[in-house]
This record gives sequence, C-alpha cells and structure tokens, in this order.
Amino acid sequence: MLFIVSWSVRADQRDIAIGRFLKTGGEPPKGVRRNGSWHTIGATKGVDIVEADDPKPLASWSLEWNDVLDINIEVAMPAEDAGPLLAAEYHKTHSG
Repeated sequence: MLFIVSWSVRADQRDIAIGRFLKTGGEPPKGVRRNGSWHTIGATKGVDIVEADDPKPLASWSLEWNDVLDINIEVAMPAEDAGPLLAAEYHKTHSG
C-alpha cells in the first residue's frame, strides 16, 4: 500500500531536526520502502512517498520524529486505480 508522508519542522525544533536528519538520514524503518523524498527549498517541510504492507512501522517512524516535526500520513492510490472508481461514482450519481 502507498502512503504520502508530509511533514514540516516545528520552528523551535529546527536545529534538533536538522541534527537528527544529518545523523540518521531520516531513513524509514524496516518494512517501509521509500519511493521518493522531496524537501522544499527555503522552507523546512517536505514529502515522502512510501510503500508498506503494514502501517505499524509507519506509526513507529512517525513517533521517532513527531517531537520535532508535524507529520501527516495518508493512504495514496495511483491515478490508474482511482480513475475507474471516480467514473463509477460519477455515473452512479449522474445516471438517469
């Protein structure tokens, strides 16, 4: 299952977050595969796209960082999977 992990550094925790990132690389735990990671330029926020069969390692990862980051984790669906669902719902509500 795919997840979108968005995060932002709390202003008063910036140096702690940077130090922790430099030490650990922010790598996800075993059981979570990172498909991509992006950091904003000029701001202290970013997004990771990750894959996991079990959300528990994601919960552990967020607990490792939520003292310095505001973290949001959402289930993601590829557009090719979402399209047919959206079409079915549209036709259900706009038929006849």
